[in-house]
Amino acid sequence: MDTQKKGNETKQELTEVSEQPVVMQLDTNLTEEVVKRAEKAVEFVNKIKVLSIRVTNYLDWVDQQGKPYLQNSGCMKIAQLFGVNFIDKVIEVETITDDKGTYKIYTCKGRAEFHGRTVEDIGTCSTRDDFFGKANKQLKALEDVDLENIAKKCVTNWQNRVLKKILGLAFTWDDLKEANIATDKIGKVTYASGGAGGGLISEAQGKRLFAILKVSKIDEQEFRAYLTTSYTYCEGSTKNIKWQDYEKICKWIENGGK
Repeated sequence: MDTQKKGNETKQELTEVSEQPVVMQLDTNLTEEVVKRAEKAVEFVNKIKVLSIRVTNYLDWVDQQGKPYLQNSGCMKIAQLFGVNFIDKVIEVETITDDKGTYKIYTCKGRAEFHGRTVEDIGTCSTRDDFFGKANKQLKALEDVDLENIAKKCVTNWQNRVLKKILGLAFTWDDLKEANIATDKIGKVTYASGGAGGGLISEAQGKRLFAILKVSKIDEQEFRAYLTTSYTYCEGSTKNIKWQDYEKICKWIENGGK
């Protein structure tokens, strides 16, 4: 199949999907016509799921507690594909003190809009998050937690929830494999060597870093020299990067080594 023909078929699929309701209200009298319409709705929901996964790649997913988790980049790709708008986003922060100390809960509220329909939901993340808020299996002091990462995660959690809700989506590993996503390359949300004990970045973060490096004008030799000079503890290896330095290093790459 040539590229132009394949592209035309994909556009036709998207047109058909966009013209169909994602959720339909069934009549109490289950006539044959109602059943047929229900079957058609299910067919289009399945098409939406296939097309949603197809627009992503393995870098848009992580393995979170054994389940595929769609990252911010994947949410934005799917939203753009179908014309889903994220609107009225608001982030609220609550400070709570208990017998373990003081912590913050970030809550992202907002809506998603798609072909005249809107849904709303929330996403949350706290400074006691297992990944960002702990080291040596112990809670970090509040001042040691990267609040920017907590805010970003609560937004991604919100995007996941409203996007799946408005498009009627749910993803499994089998779904990703059928769409030819390289699931064996998907990183796990676990600490890298020494991560839980030394606060190092995860395997997934390391892969994301190299993906950013690949599209930059910086070669790997220059990058490793930068790590060795600016972050001597790394000894030139990304596996030794501490979580609190991760975003700074990513920004250095994105800014062309400045």
